[in-house]
Amino acid sequence: MSRSLWTLALTWVGVVLTWIWVAVAAPDRVPMHWGIDGQVDRWAGRGEYLVTTGLTAVATTVVMVAVGVFAPRLPDSMINTPHREYWLSERRRPAFDALTRNMMFDVAAVVILLLTAINVITAIGTDGQYVWLPVVVVFVLLLVAVTVGPILRLYREPVRR
Repeated sequence: MSRSLWTLALTWVGVVLTWIWVAVAAPDRVPMHWGIDGQVDRWAGRGEYLVTTGLTAVATTVVMVAVGVFAPRLPDSMINTPHREYWLSERRRPAFDALTRNMMFDVAAVVILLLTAINVITAIGTDGQYVWLPVVVVFVLLLVAVTVGPILRLYREPVRR
């Protein structure tokens, strides 16, 4: 199992534990959405929150894992990547597929981490006013961290031998 798949699995442990924490400890009315100013602009019942976040976590993971798993089955004609001839050659296609798969798994893990952070904010009963900005900043930085490396690798001029 790849490092990216292990990471995704570990983030799922976190989201499930915090989801359970919300189910047993959060108030009946919880913040459902925050505006750009950090103020709660939508409240919901705990049940609606749990259904929405649970479905979001599952859907995100299913879509990202499906893209990663089924990417190797895509015909070359459907793939738009820099240095096509290099990456889609018979010799390098497996490396391209692994790069794509791992990036999708990593993006899914970052989204699951965001949901975990939102669960923690919800479980402790804060309206999120003072914590939303650090959570969003960390989320964006993690997304950049897991996508920039693979993208730069694709764009780097291939070494011809």
